Amino acid sequence: MDILTMKKMSVAMDDPVEIWDVRIKNDSDRTRKISVFSIWK
Repeated sequence: MDILTMKKMSVAMDDPVEIWDVRIKNDSDRTRKISVFSIWK
């Protein structure tokens, strides 16, 4: 595949938060359209 992805999630020990680092790379010569979204419950 020519789409590379990386996701890193950090959680604080003393705080109810998450920090997400999401990276997406198009390694092909084609133009791509992508969507990134999140859902909280």
